[in-house]
Amino acid sequence: MLQTQCDQSTKNTLTQPRLSICIVNWNTRDYLYDCLRSIQKAKHSVNFEIIVVDNASSDDSASMLQLMFPKIKKIINKDNLGYAMANNQAMRVAQGEYVLLLNPDTVVPDDVFDVLVEKMDADSSIGVISCQLRNMDGSIQRFCSGLPNIKDEIFIQAGFDRRYPNHIWAGHRSLGYFDYTLEQDVEQPPGTFLFTRKSVIQTIGGFDEQFPIFFNDVDWCKQVIEAGWRIVFTPDTYIYHHKSASIKKQFAKSLTDAFFMRKQYYLKHFGGLITRLLSWFAPFRANSMKSLLRKKSLKNQRKILLIKSSYDEHFDSFIKNLSKQFPDVSFDLLSTKTEDSERYAKYFSNCITYQGSSNWISLRHTDKTFLNQLQKSNYTGVFFPHATVDGAGYWNIVFFACALRCNILGAYGVDGGWHVFSFRKILTIRGLFVYGTAYLLLLIGYVREMIGKTEWSKKYGIRHFSHHGEPQR
Repeated sequence: MLQTQCDQSTKNTLTQPRLSICIVNWNTRDYLYDCLRSIQKAKHSVNFEIIVVDNASSDDSASMLQLMFPKIKKIINKDNLGYAMANNQAMRVAQGEYVLLLNPDTVVPDDVFDVLVEKMDADSSIGVISCQLRNMDGSIQRFCSGLPNIKDEIFIQAGFDRRYPNHIWAGHRSLGYFDYTLEQDVEQPPGTFLFTRKSVIQTIGGFDEQFPIFFNDVDWCKQVIEAGWRIVFTPDTYIYHHKSASIKKQFAKSLTDAFFMRKQYYLKHFGGLITRLLSWFAPFRANSMKSLLRKKSLKNQRKILLIKSSYDEHFDSFIKNLSKQFPDVSFDLLSTKTEDSERYAKYFSNCITYQGSSNWISLRHTDKTFLNQLQKSNYTGVFFPHATVDGAGYWNIVFFACALRCNILGAYGVDGGWHVFSFRKILTIRGLFVYGTAYLLLLIGYVREMIGKTEWSKKYGIRHFSHHGEPQR
């Protein structure tokens, strides 16, 4: 049974708010304070209410709300119910014609609400609208995305989303070609700021609570579009955003949760068969993750190349674990950052800076002389920590390890799970299949885009997106 404390004693019964601002907070007291103060100080003509749901914060957020903001609506949960459920709590008590789902790590300047209400009033086809997110120095954050599809997953696993960010399909998920200075339709604006109609919520409901932290906004945006509404991005106004304040407090867990919920999203919208088929494109499979690393795994391994391929916090815990568990094994470090040679010198026999034409380790972009030098080092294994549960985009490291003619490949996930396996033909075949499929889709995408620019496409109504993300006919 949900245990909540709801404070609505200050409900204004005389004036119905046009806008309900819903904020979910978990241990971001200082950010929340700045956010609420910015809303109160900013100039807005629209009448609004603020609803804050606190998810059992341990940083005195609830006390701060009671003391500093006694007039706003507050829902104080006894337990952390997750982002989706907490937003649903706020949406249920929201009275405004419009509802804004806002993250607490934001600062709101003047006239934001007025601009968006005016746009929504003028066009009933708009179901959701979002604005620019800016860093505190004023630079634009690139947060808009395309809704995940099957092609996206294949491109991500092959790393083509980074290699070809402007391609009509390969760049679809991250929208590398999106122009943040143009007002245009978008499939998935950032969940940090979602300005919607109460009628949209009444029609499709709130967030799906099987996605407690991540992908709830992605799933919800998909439902909005399927229900016939447009989702619009506008550069005519903006807010400031500190970026993932709550997530940073449990970064490793958040990454693991995000990728598991991504699989749940595919399962919901594409079915179990497609989801299982897509696992073939991933080098590691979450449902087979086990702690396989034992001393017997390294019985005949005396020289291991360790590739730094994840964020520092995870990598630091990884190498400390290895140095304690395997004191007799010689580990060399390969990193794309020159400063890592000094930082991690005490842990490794040799620290090597990657030499290639990309800023990530890839066999295709590796300098040939450099690769020959590594091959002469006779490494018997390659280990690397990966920041996802299925190894999205890590086939490049698999092929790199194959080129070094190593016996084993070991990958360590943020949840502590290991994948250790010997190189077999099936692994190479799977990797070649992934890359072959990705290149085929790449070619089809180019052809489709070229066809879309011809008079023939206009005659038959073929729709495409330009590299600026503008929908055209």
